[in-house]
Amino acid sequence: MARYEDDTHARQRRRKPQDEANHRTMVEAVVANLAHTVLLPDTGHRAVLIGKPRQPRTRYDHPAFGDTFPTVLRTLEGIGWATFHLSPAWGEASTIEPTPRLAAKVQEAGISLHDLKRYAGETVLLSRKERHGRKVDAFTWDWIDYPETAQSTALRGQMESLNAFLDRADLRMEGEAGEAVDTHQRQQRRYFTARDTTSPCFDRGGRMFGGWWSNLPKAYRPGIRVDGEPVSILDFSSMFPRLAYGSLGLQAPDGDLYDLPGFHGHRRAAKLIMNCFLFDEHHRCRWPQVSAPEQAMPPGMTLSQARRSILSVHPDLAPCFGKGLGHQLMYTESTILMEVLMEMKARGIVGLGLHDGLMVPRSRSPEVERIMGEVSQSITSIRIPVTVEPPEQHLQSNLQPTSLMRAISPCPTEADGSVE
Repeated sequence: MARYEDDTHARQRRRKPQDEANHRTMVEAVVANLAHTVLLPDTGHRAVLIGKPRQPRTRYDHPAFGDTFPTVLRTLEGIGWATFHLSPAWGEASTIEPTPRLAAKVQEAGISLHDLKRYAGETVLLSRKERHGRKVDAFTWDWIDYPETAQSTALRGQMESLNAFLDRADLRMEGEAGEAVDTHQRQQRRYFTARDTTSPCFDRGGRMFGGWWSNLPKAYRPGIRVDGEPVSILDFSSMFPRLAYGSLGLQAPDGDLYDLPGFHGHRRAAKLIMNCFLFDEHHRCRWPQVSAPEQAMPPGMTLSQARRSILSVHPDLAPCFGKGLGHQLMYTESTILMEVLMEMKARGIVGLGLHDGLMVPRSRSPEVERIMGEVSQSITSIRIPVTVEPPEQHLQSNLQPTSLMRAISPCPTEADGSVE
């Protein structure tokens, strides 16, 4: 790249020491991402944001990336290592993809996924939903550059300690998905939601995202190996409604709390609408958007009928609906899970978090089940029941690695500025 700059007279003078360090960091990051694309082609390209960096810089911005980033991309294209595609329309990201020349260099050098590690950056993120108008879906999420406090420092210390533990763990994938999953991507981050920007605090949300297992299709979970063992999945049973009962100082009834009249055979729909009522900050007037057919409303059922169905079984939960309680419940849920993971870490047990559950080595599942019960009781005064089951028995055979990688691509909030 330096020779290219000299030959094309792209630079007339040397960079300052800090500028040179930032330049090298950008080059290394882009080349690492291109190498990752060679090893795991999935879509064959990487999205890049080349707009003017926001000012002032915040805790979410990589300190090395700035105005010269588009120049780095153009230079890599100039030396024949990458192909740069400018965004075709507003609202779409530009892309960069490796050339056959770079792909050959990656293969010749013997680079593997083991040589690449994702840059975690800030591991405690805080955002706020900003509404625009009266439409339900008219909103954006804005990052809050919060001031450092004892609470945020403690949360970050927990997250970094857990990430370091997972980084050393023996995690593998077996079966047909093994070649299509990068099991070295283990850096997780906690996402919190603020009520407003005037007094940002960390008492809403807090779920973890980022691990390669977090959005792996369920059909591939039998191929997961932790410390050489197949995994068991441990879930808190009916977590949100039980926490809602607990917030009222009440004990939830026994059994499946999503077993509701009119929803037989539609448990996922019952869970979705019940949790929506808990998250709503207003009177809901339509069924939520669904991501799977199983979440669709049962035939012939109206929203008011769904509400009556829930309250016929859980009349005590009426005060919890329409108050936005779900964000606080999610914080309690994430706090319980984090405490469980830290206790497991202290005992040398590796666990892969799944929001309200865990995947653990099968031989350790009885011990982890006890930990989950004890921690939930210590935090909420309620011992939340835990279900233990193996993942699906058979690997799905009709997905090819390419379609698998599309299925496990990072969630949108993970796509901004992550660097390998």
